Amino acid sequence: MSARILIAEDDADLRDLLQDELEDAGYETIVAIDGRAAMAHIERERERIDLLITDVRMPGLSGDELLTAMRTRRSEAPVIVITAFGSVEQAVGMVKAGAFQYLTKPFDTDDLSRAVTEALASIGGILLYVSTAMVKPADVKETLAMSKSHIGLMIYTAAMVVLTDFLTGVMTAITIYAVGYLIGKRLEARQGKNADEPAYSPTGD
Repeated sequence: MSARILIAEDDADLRDLLQDELEDAGYETIVAIDGRAAMAHIERERERIDLLITDVRMPGLSGDELLTAMRTRRSEAPVIVITAFGSVEQAVGMVKAGAFQYLTKPFDTDDLSRAVTEALASIGGILLYVSTAMVKPADVKETLAMSKSHIGLMIYTAAMVVLTDFLTGVMTAITIYAVGYLIGKRLEARQGKNADEPAYSPTGD
């Protein structure tokens, strides 16, 4: 099942671009021409929204208000903010308020694909939507290499823990044996010394 993405953008050209890029990548999209239209989708409880991509400034309702609604009604769904240079400060404020990331216009489609992939991968730390059209082979290779490296490190760490426990047990056993051996030798020596001494007689005989 592909991710369902709500696009809230009043600029028709940018809205169409976002929709085309995401649908070409295999995602399902819902488009809203302004903040009020987007809010209508957010308020529909039975409508699935996995990710919101919203402009900061729009007629009707702003991106800030949509973010607040998402955090209240759909706290599990991440929000990506699109902003013009003049509203970067506002976008940063939205990230501090809970938005996943912001993109500054104009942005590359690679930046969009990376942001969408990372945002969807963050859902609950469990759900991961991967679109082959939006992920480069080099990125996949690098990710797999990192995963193998992490797995190797985990195996090495576990092996070292087991080996350390084993060596600690061996050293403890050797120490106990050595102490017992020395105590036994001392007891044998003391018993031998007592056997060689004459018995005590009160009469002096």
